[in-house]
Amino acid sequence: MIDLVGKKGQGRLDQFLRGLATQPAQQVDNFVTSELTNRLFETEEMPFGMDLSRGFDDLLDVIPRSVVSAFNRVYRTVEDIDPFVAGISERHASGAILGPTFRCIVADQFARLKQGDRFFYDLGGQPTSFSDEQLFEIRQMSWARVLCMTGDNLMYIQPLAFLQPRGLNERTTCDDPAIPQINLTPWQSRRSH
Repeated sequence: MIDLVGKKGQGRLDQFLRGLATQPAQQVDNFVTSELTNRLFETEEMPFGMDLSRGFDDLLDVIPRSVVSAFNRVYRTVEDIDPFVAGISERHASGAILGPTFRCIVADQFARLKQGDRFFYDLGGQPTSFSDEQLFEIRQMSWARVLCMTGDNLMYIQPLAFLQPRGLNERTTCDDPAIPQINLTPWQSRRSH
């Protein structure tokens, strides 16, 4: 286990955060280990596993022809195609690492999490709701600012921390106006006289 906070780990958290912010996200491919395709949820009581992984031509707008042809050879009907296998076979949306099926699932999950949480930070009308001024300041916050504030001594980060540093998104100091500071004035108590 990596010691990120102890004396031996001094500065390691910053190295870890910098690595997360500068390394590209791994792409998804349609190759699945046999542990998922043949042994999912296998137990001693159930010594066999499960598989995780329209017309076939209807898939061509989102899945490459070679993969659709393979599906056609392997599956009797398009309804038999495993949703996970189909999802990882879809072409990724421009600038994304997911195709339409997984993007829809992820978006639906985030919407349900937000709408189902009465304490979600931007839902109004609750005793714990933030004011409009507080919400404005929260929305100015960026992931780069969070990393700058929480790192041990993180001095440089790119303003769009989820994207690799290049072009207009080169690393800059944490004090640079390109990484806005949060104004805590809206949280100050105002006492009436």
